[in-house]
Amino acid sequence: MGGRVTVTLIEISFGPIINVLILVVLVSIVTHFLRIPYTVALIFGGLLASLFSPFSLPQFSPEVFLTLLLPPLIFQAATKVNLEDVRKDGVTIFSYAFVGTLLSIALVGVFSHLVIDLNFFKAMLLGANLSPTDAVAVISILKKLG
Repeated sequence: MGGRVTVTLIEISFGPIINVLILVVLVSIVTHFLRIPYTVALIFGGLLASLFSPFSLPQFSPEVFLTLLLPPLIFQAATKVNLEDVRKDGVTIFSYAFVGTLLSIALVGVFSHLVIDLNFFKAMLLGANLSPTDAVAVISILKKLG
């Protein structure tokens, strides 16, 4: 008659989160001494960290990334954009973005077709997936350049 209620707590492993914080600090130190863009160094730091199996990084599903992590980054970057400058130079910005993205798709597609020997259609799809520019990284680099 007396039922027993058990409550389970969600276990959170802080090891991967601490590893990311250590990685961010190390990348920050390296970028200070080498004077390279922080976002570029983060990419290479993440690539190096992925080579070491004991160094665990948190795993996010695409849904978590797209709904929880990406919108604040885009919003923060959008709040820093001067709309008057965008209106004034909108045609130039759009043409560079459009032509640059198409050129990047073509270059990545042809390169992966010739070097990796991918089917041409798959190579172009790879180029289309890799070519769109990360707006947050671009704004960060342009802000440093002035």
